[in-house]
Amino acid sequence: MLKYLAFRIPSAAVNLTNMGLAVPATISSHTGLSLTRSAAQINSSLKTLADYKRGKASAEDAMVLAEISERGWDNPQFNHDAAAVLRGRWCNAWQDFVDAGMWLFGQAEVVNRRATIHAAYKMWQRANPELSHEELMQKAHHASDRAHGW
Repeated sequence: MLKYLAFRIPSAAVNLTNMGLAVPATISSHTGLSLTRSAAQINSSLKTLADYKRGKASAEDAMVLAEISERGWDNPQFNHDAAAVLRGRWCNAWQDFVDAGMWLFGQAEVVNRRATIHAAYKMWQRANPELSHEELMQKAHHASDRAHGW
């Protein structure tokens, strides 16, 4: 795992390709809206995430993205699960090295999860405007888990 994922920009880049491959299809299947619209929303959500990091997102988008982080839904799952295998077999000194090596890959996962949940939230909101914020968040989180293999 460390050999193929850690300290490598391509591994993080490949991780991000899921945003164009599996995520639109998963969101489309969950919301019942078109694949084209799902792909467009993913692009929009990635732009919104960039705006959020610059402090320029709308109040609603900022609230949704902040809540995703507060709930821990954007935590890099594969990164930590894969690293736990090494941590269980090796000493804690190795853990710091693995964490440093997996940082970039983990950041790609954070972007994937935040943008996916935001896009699914917006798509569910469009498809079912009567849903409450909490229902939208739960449905979006579920779609994200399915899109990213959970």
